[in-house]
Amino acid sequence: MDKHCYNHPMETARWYCENCHTLLCDRCIDADHAEDDHRLCGRCHKPSKYVPNKTDVVPFYHRVGDFFKYPFQESGLILLLITFLVTLFTSGVPFIGWIAALALLAVQTKYGFTAIKQLTEGDFKAPSLGDAIADSSFVIALKPVILYILMAVIVAVLWIKVATFLGVVAIIFFSLALPLSITILALEDSFSEALNPVRLATAMKRIGMPYLLVWFYLLMMISCSMTVTTILFENTTYTIANAGASVSGCYFTFVMYALMGYMIHQYRFELGAGPADSDLEVKQQSALKHPRVEALLVAGEYSKVMNLLEKEWANTAQNVNLALLCKRSNHAETTPLSPDRR
Repeated sequence: MDKHCYNHPMETARWYCENCHTLLCDRCIDADHAEDDHRLCGRCHKPSKYVPNKTDVVPFYHRVGDFFKYPFQESGLILLLITFLVTLFTSGVPFIGWIAALALLAVQTKYGFTAIKQLTEGDFKAPSLGDAIADSSFVIALKPVILYILMAVIVAVLWIKVATFLGVVAIIFFSLALPLSITILALEDSFSEALNPVRLATAMKRIGMPYLLVWFYLLMMISCSMTVTTILFENTTYTIANAGASVSGCYFTFVMYALMGYMIHQYRFELGAGPADSDLEVKQQSALKHPRVEALLVAGEYSKVMNLLEKEWANTAQNVNLALLCKRSNHAETTPLSPDRR
């Protein structure tokens, strides 16, 4: 349940002032001043911490359309086109085809991992394709593959060396944890963390039932990609079908990466992460010109309001007088003297 502002009970609280011990909305905050990840209380002008609330983020299941549109941004479309053309002209060519496929996979993986990182901040703007191409290496293309291999090795060891039952449990667990595991690998570049069963289980528990929905979305993406591939191979030539299948796989992978990144953004506080940059934006400022006046008026501190307004008026009057003096000075310099005054 969302908490409400002490001064404006109809507004959702987004800040907490430790000095006043009150919950505040954006209208009670001095939006013109900030200190690191804090905003200043309009009443006492001391730092106020951000208070997590559900109104600052739209649930991922209400943004499914945005995930499907995500790869259709300019950089994503260019990458999909490059994928189609490179696969079309290099498929089946000895050695060159393998190198081209590996290079494409490296760029796609870097692009997808960057997308995950940006979406953990709630940023739906696709990453720059230039950055993905410039910083990509063949190593990054192998990271998801290495992750799958390590999962398979763990399952095999448990199945053969320990007990068949544990092997089955490991298969179910890693299959369920796959979206989260890939996300952790993208964010932290650590295989140990991406395979840590305690961390994976804890994160899935904290996200709760919605994580199962993300997992079903992953199955749906895989199913859609396989369906498109089957249709292409049944109705077109091998070369075109192979290129189209590459584009299809790339597209649905980006959709899933976008969803996984946004999932972390939505549940960032449950997962122990701090506020995103978008959280610290003051979205609804006071209608009054001076950001502190409304907060002080509501608190009944009228003397402080008068002091603020007097200072504001003094500064304004001083600026006006200075402007008039400058204007008169400029006018005197540019106006020629009359013959009588010469």
